[in-house]
Amino acid sequence: MLSSSSFFAGGKFGDQFALLAQPRRCAASSRLIVMFAASRVDYRVYRKAAPALLVLSILMMIGLFFLGVTIRDTRRWFLIPLINTTLQPSEVARTALVFFLAYWMTRTGKTFSRFKTGFLPAAGAIALVAGIIAALPNFGTATATIVIALCMMLCSAAAPAAHRIVPRRGHCTRSWWKWRVTNTCASASSPSSESTTGPWRSTGRWTSR
Repeated sequence: MLSSSSFFAGGKFGDQFALLAQPRRCAASSRLIVMFAASRVDYRVYRKAAPALLVLSILMMIGLFFLGVTIRDTRRWFLIPLINTTLQPSEVARTALVFFLAYWMTRTGKTFSRFKTGFLPAAGAIALVAGIIAALPNFGTATATIVIALCMMLCSAAAPAAHRIVPRRGHCTRSWWKWRVTNTCASASSPSSESTTGPWRSTGRWTSR
């Protein structure tokens, strides 16, 4: 960040290290303290507060259209007069969306793959947050928000799939959409069965959920 901001600081202030002046140094230190304190909070607290944080951040972004400060012809910030600094609600909303998606995917579990009760609420939250951010306008943050959310959803879908393909002894089940094939694992102690059928021996029975 220091390297990328040095050109701006040198052109505006005549010093490439002007952004590290004493007032800004104190502000950066205070933010690092807040980050450290936030990292020490139990994740269960964030999980319980995730829906409320998402609603609050959406309301904050809507408030930008009425109370936001215009900087470079865009309204993306709130001015906090007590500490003479600005707050960008889109960054708060992006973090709140990550918390909410983690909360929602944990809560729904295996039913997250169902369209109406699992995927649709998560997709609606992503579309709402990214849509408001893009309307500010802030297309860079909106794009980054969508990419982060899609990566989270992809990882949540890949984890149970990887778990299902690991051969285990006993009765094993593979699920795909609404169909289920029941497989019986061959005994690991029988070399002949592994050589002829491999670690899986399908019973050929398909059942609907």
